[in-house]
Amino acid sequence: MRILGDSSEDELVFEFLAAELDSRLFREGVGNCLKLVGARRSLLQVPNFGNPTSNVLRKRVLSCYRGYGRNDLLFRGFPADAKWVLVEVNMDELGGFYYAKPMTGSPYPTVHGSFVTARNMPRRCARVKTSGRTSPASRSA
Repeated sequence: MRILGDSSEDELVFEFLAAELDSRLFREGVGNCLKLVGARRSLLQVPNFGNPTSNVLRKRVLSCYRGYGRNDLLFRGFPADAKWVLVEVNMDELGGFYYAKPMTGSPYPTVHGSFVTARNMPRRCARVKTSGRTSPASRSA
């Protein structure tokens, strides 16, 4: 694994929500929470990390939608003091990463007992679409 540079909690929150904004599985939940906090879809389409109000609203959406900052749902047991960095990994390294998947009968994913294998990762990565945003990782490259 190669560390490309530092990131921030605000970038994590934005990228997490932006990745699920257009997902067939998750877009309804994200949309409902955007409405609940009084935010528009554009909050998750154009990052403005220098705007504290936008950063707080995005954290509220992720809290509503996934339990972020409340030790609930997907983020149950998540460390409060995480340090965010951008990394580059190869396929073998990626195979050891944990990921979330829906539990049977639950609309919320869990990371308990789920992990990515190097064998199934290329298939999963082939379905990933880029959003056209300039990611922090591409700025470092």
